Amino acid sequence: MDESTARLALFVRAHDQAPPSPLWTDADRRDATEAARAEVGVDAPAERFLERRAAIAAQRIAARDPAGATLLARGTWRGWVGPMLIGLAFAAGVATDAIGNGSRINLLAPPLLGVLLWNLLMYLLIAIDPIAGGDRLRAPFIRWVARWADGGRATLHSLRADTPPGSGVQADGPDRRFAADWSVASAPLVRARVTSWLHWAAAAFAAGALAGLYARGLAFEYRAGWESTFLEPSSVHTVLSTILGPASALTGVPIADEARLAAMRFPGSTGENAAGWIHLYAVTIGGVVLLPRVVLALWQRHRAIRLHDRLPVDLGEAYVQGLVRQQQGRALAVRVLPYQVNPAAPELDALRVRLARALGPATTIDADPPFAFGDEDALAEGTIALRPVPSSTPVVAWFNLSATPEHEHHGAFARLLITKAPPGIAPMAIVDETTFRRRFDEDRVQQRRAAWQKVLGTAGMAVAFVRLGEAQVDADGRSIADAFDATGNEAALAVVSRGRDGVER
Repeated sequence: MDESTARLALFVRAHDQAPPSPLWTDADRRDATEAARAEVGVDAPAERFLERRAAIAAQRIAARDPAGATLLARGTWRGWVGPMLIGLAFAAGVATDAIGNGSRINLLAPPLLGVLLWNLLMYLLIAIDPIAGGDRLRAPFIRWVARWADGGRATLHSLRADTPPGSGVQADGPDRRFAADWSVASAPLVRARVTSWLHWAAAAFAAGALAGLYARGLAFEYRAGWESTFLEPSSVHTVLSTILGPASALTGVPIADEARLAAMRFPGSTGENAAGWIHLYAVTIGGVVLLPRVVLALWQRHRAIRLHDRLPVDLGEAYVQGLVRQQQGRALAVRVLPYQVNPAAPELDALRVRLARALGPATTIDADPPFAFGDEDALAEGTIALRPVPSSTPVVAWFNLSATPEHEHHGAFARLLITKAPPGIAPMAIVDETTFRRRFDEDRVQQRRAAWQKVLGTAGMAVAFVRLGEAQVDADGRSIADAFDATGNEAALAVVSRGRDGVER
């Protein structure tokens, strides 16, 4: 998806996965799906269907939600910030006393030497950034420029928990979810844009400093020399040869020998005409600063254009495939295997509703008879046979939080399901908390959750905690969707192969 479409898709997903409200009801979700399906057709590529549905849904939500519409519209990137930043950098370079105080130039301490060292330090940071965790070392400045350029401030930093009442923006609602998701999804694009600007600005500052230096040199004579408390002419010659040697070899302008340098020492000497030294520093700046910075800026610009045209957005495999199944009018049967759980009809229906919220409204369940505590041994030995699981069927193990999880039993059952699942299928688990929560406080609930996560996680199974006896369908649906996404269960969830639909997520 391109940047604009990805933004719409994340905005709509935030509302799709929020509890139904007058702004966006379940009926609205179905209507948007049907409208997009009617426009693009059942056999259209999934990406085209998703893009069209996002556009239709976003338009309808924005018409009812002025705050959300404003938030969505504010995503316009301030493209003029980059040129302005570059222009300011050039002006700052011109205004800098680029090479020394007055008409004297200390060859060991010109500001241009500071420009060289600063840029070399930046190159070192760029080189070690992958080791240090990506742009972490330069992130504060990048983030500051990004906030300046973000036309709508529609990022997480603009939606604080103390969002004032009456603003129309809920600090914990779909608008905040969208802002947080967009901050994550757009981060590579924002970083590429801002980094390109910063490279151009660094080159512009150096170019401005050189331009100002040459302009002043037309009206004033600069005299070059040096002074140092610790260095002698031989050491100075070594330093200058190291810094300016490549430029000297390229231009043919010689570097003064030790005797000449001794005669140029301030304050006992007035120095010599600085034209040759200025040329050497200019060529060095060109090779060390201007050329690398321009190359880096163009590379980051190229990355930004690619990301603008094709921004990888993770909408969630369960969410995407649920919509694709609706486009194609296909149902999904989920295989459910209760362990130490004897579900009644209301519980089965509650689970179906939550799976439908996570995987699409046409989802059904195919539940096996309950497995008793210890049946994992009989399954492993073949005394009890597991009904065949179709190759495209998601598998869900059903546990109860009231049971104390054990690696030898619950963990063994999870490992057995993973072993017996068809290739490409990664079973997941749901753990019903309803009964346990009615008897114990939150601390005990969290302790028991941690125990289940440890046992099932060790077995290699993703887990979702739900409350089938309570009215929190949307929260449970999101938890189940996240667990399905964590399985990487593309064989079970993918209705259309990536090779055909080309969807980049």
